[in-house]
Amino acid sequence: MNRALPGLALLVLLAGCASPPLRYYTLGAPAISTGATSARTARMLTVQRVSLPDYLDTQEITSRSDDRILRSADGRWAERLSVAATALLAAHLQTDWPDMLVTTQRPEGAPPADRLAVTITRLDITKDGHGALDALWRLIPADPHRPIAQGQTRLTADGNATTDAGVVTLTRQLVDGLAAQIATQGGATLR
Repeated sequence: MNRALPGLALLVLLAGCASPPLRYYTLGAPAISTGATSARTARMLTVQRVSLPDYLDTQEITSRSDDRILRSADGRWAERLSVAATALLAAHLQTDWPDMLVTTQRPEGAPPADRLAVTITRLDITKDGHGALDALWRLIPADPHRPIAQGQTRLTADGNATTDAGVVTLTRQLVDGLAAQIATQGGATLR
């Protein structure tokens, strides 16, 4: 019996090595254009880290099946989902508002900046390919005499969510849609 124990341990070790490798995904924030905006003259917008429900704000790629959360066995976000969503929103807004300097972190010593606060209250991707996003957002001007713009966004998207890559694609479509609505509805507040 003692001779079988090392053989069993080796078998268990080899079985662990046979599992598929982890794959890491990003939301693929597009490169921010390097237009003619001057840091001296541009207004600054700081995109605060997006707030997500705790069960989503991880590196695990998740989908939903009724009232169950399914976690991917071999797919992970390259960073916390809140960080990735914040970077994608900032990249889109920089493209949509080229006359502003859009950042996720206000530099030390910089003058007060306009702020964007986003709370995603729902981000569900079901295995049958339905995605839904609910979010509240506020554009808060640095000038306290200017009005705050706020909105509520509800979006849906459909696609193939049977793979991690499909879940990532649907998630990106929903965050892209959120960025487009913020740019359209909130842009007048910051001009």
